[in-house]
Amino acid sequence: MVRYHYALVDDLISREEFDTKIEQKTKECGNLVDETAAALLVVRDLGREHVPISKLYKKSSLFCFFGKILEISKPKEFDRQDGSKGMVSRMIVGDRTGHVTLVFWDEQAMALIDTFSPGECVEIIGKPGKNAKEIQPLNMRKSMVMIECSREPGSIKAPERRDIDMTLLVRSPVREYTRRDGTSGSMVTGLVAADVGAARFVCFNPALLEGITVGMTIHASSILEKEGDYQSTEFVIDDQCTITSIETIPDIGFSSYDAILPDTMVSVQGIITEVRPAKKFIRKDGTESYVRNITISEPNDSTKTIPVVLWDEAGRNAWFVQECIEIFFALAKIGRSGEIEVSLGKGGLIRPICDKYNEFSDICGTVLCTEDGCVLDTGTESYHFFSSNPSGSVVSAKAAIQGARLFSESEKITDYSFDSVKSRINSFLKETE
Repeated sequence: MVRYHYALVDDLISREEFDTKIEQKTKECGNLVDETAAALLVVRDLGREHVPISKLYKKSSLFCFFGKILEISKPKEFDRQDGSKGMVSRMIVGDRTGHVTLVFWDEQAMALIDTFSPGECVEIIGKPGKNAKEIQPLNMRKSMVMIECSREPGSIKAPERRDIDMTLLVRSPVREYTRRDGTSGSMVTGLVAADVGAARFVCFNPALLEGITVGMTIHASSILEKEGDYQSTEFVIDDQCTITSIETIPDIGFSSYDAILPDTMVSVQGIITEVRPAKKFIRKDGTESYVRNITISEPNDSTKTIPVVLWDEAGRNAWFVQECIEIFFALAKIGRSGEIEVSLGKGGLIRPICDKYNEFSDICGTVLCTEDGCVLDTGTESYHFFSSNPSGSVVSAKAAIQGARLFSESEKITDYSFDSVKSRINSFLKETE
């Protein structure tokens, strides 16, 4: 196993230097540690420590981590493309940050269930598998470490079919993918809101969602419900599922602030009580991004508050005190101050709530992309709003005005009005006289 430990630091030192450091570390410990334990200490000294499961997908090559065994599947036989038989088995391991699936093949798959048991702790050296939810283990051994785990062995819910009403929040374009047997397929991914809160979905038959757009409510029959990371829910829409649009708006399972636990995915409603300035920063890949801190209170109890960290576009966009918002699919965790905070990244969604008594009317203006997000400039006023049209587009929107926010029900690009532009220029010239 030492050779795999060296692979974690092979970009830092040579193998000869690594072996020398192992010998030195063993002597420093009074020869009370074996070669593997000494190798782990050397790896740590070089700044490459074990990573939590939630951070595995941020590593590009090899990584080392601990996990508690939650489930081990029985070996399953399959046919390879060349006609030969193969065996595959899966092990689910977890820690306090989440769980991940390890995939074992052939002889390893056959020996797995006889060698390891649920509840045991293991140390794994592995690399990314064929998809983002799987790890290919290169070496694994039992460990005496104590692991705090968010789940107990056998507690992961098995996938099951159910009927459910839900609202489509986010939908990706159709994209192609390659199946394990080498054939190609099409898929759509996105985010929905339902009685379970917000849930990610994947649809392997995009035709089932034809005509279904963001904001519509649907009834899904025989949809496959699975457990995702951080005790979230995932839905799979396949050929066994039927999708129909409905008029009824389903209830959404928002979390009460008192019930939020760390290391879980949550959806919350709130009223903004504090907004801090957005901060620009540079990611490790050299691209720019934003982060903003806000505080929200429960809609029916202003004494209950929770801090929220908004990343990327959500952090860049403008938000206002006393604005009502909904946050979907955000990670609850322990913040720097020791209290629970909600962190919203790219996988989630935040949106303001329009007062149901607002009246919608036709509003025309120019879309402008600013440091605080999109605004619609009407010539006399400007309002923050969310638009998919590029900056500089002249649009006509069916919208409602609520403070500094514009809620657009629909919008379409229109041609420039010469008379309107001329009138605005004349007005500007008069103001500068």
